[in-house]
Amino acid sequence: MDNTNNSQQKTILDDAFIKAIAIAIKEELALEDEPQLAFKIIYDDDRRIYKIKVENSGQFFVLKIRGLKVVKQADLDLADLQKEYDLLRKAWDSAASMKDGLGMSKPVKLWIDKKAMLLSGCRGHNLNDQFNQHVFKWAYSPKAFEHALHQCGRWLGNFHHNAATQKPLDGAFDNRLKNLHRMISAMQEKESCKLSKHHLNAITDRFSQLVSDTGSDDSDGNGPICQVHGNFAYRNVLALPSETNLVDFEDAHIEHVAFDIGQFTAELLFKSQFPWLRHRTKQFFHAFVTGYQQENKIQSNITHAYLGYHLVVHFYEHNMRKKPSGLKGLVLSYRTNYLAKLIRQWLAKESMFG
Repeated sequence: MDNTNNSQQKTILDDAFIKAIAIAIKEELALEDEPQLAFKIIYDDDRRIYKIKVENSGQFFVLKIRGLKVVKQADLDLADLQKEYDLLRKAWDSAASMKDGLGMSKPVKLWIDKKAMLLSGCRGHNLNDQFNQHVFKWAYSPKAFEHALHQCGRWLGNFHHNAATQKPLDGAFDNRLKNLHRMISAMQEKESCKLSKHHLNAITDRFSQLVSDTGSDDSDGNGPICQVHGNFAYRNVLALPSETNLVDFEDAHIEHVAFDIGQFTAELLFKSQFPWLRHRTKQFFHAFVTGYQQENKIQSNITHAYLGYHLVVHFYEHNMRKKPSGLKGLVLSYRTNYLAKLIRQWLAKESMFG
């Protein structure tokens, strides 16, 4: 084991636990001998995450340990940990048959008493980091990023195709409507809200109209429901030209597949806030959507409804923050104004997915 942060690690990774991890990795890789492992802490806040390299191989694993500095009460709930692991196993069952170059971390082992789970490592560069590091480049040379977005669409479309079943839509959107009402009520109390009361009041009506008006998309009143990723965003994509992997299924839950599509496209539109990138927005949007449609069908109106829902979530989170002083305050105002503009456009458009 690495000596890096050794004394800190020993408080959690005692010799018996390290032995158990080595045995689990040996079984997973079908090795004859117990592997030599090198541990490195790569995240240490509300939970601790280790990257575990298998010596003399290109393989690595990830160990997540919950509840070190509790932010969510659920981190203390062992039943919630078991639920998270079971959801990961379910996601893996759907992802295991995905096409070449599309994958995710495999859940390998759960130690309830340690509040820890072991997952296989995934190759790739964090897509959010790639976007931010080359944010000027994409304005004049967007092909690599368009390819990454297209592959994100393929990953999600293939995953939904494998996982989804047709179920009645009655009541399927009740929780989203409740969340919209809660957020809008809070924002109506803020004098500094960047959306007028007219536009705020129109949001729930528009969402309800879109999810009830399926048109030719869904003539039998059913829709594709499955375990969605729940946090399908740039930061949870590991991308290479030949490989796309998804991580962080902690918010996975059962819902209409449009939840994931709407979440990703809302982020895509929001990240085009930079003036020099806005002329690329349609290209980026098209790259993702065509990638998805290569693998699965999109229900146009429902997906447009979820796009608006996630834009409102972004807007709510920005609008309800205490405004900092100086440059940070100006940045927050700029982003909030841009999100307000996107929501007004969403209210006025029939659908971006037709």
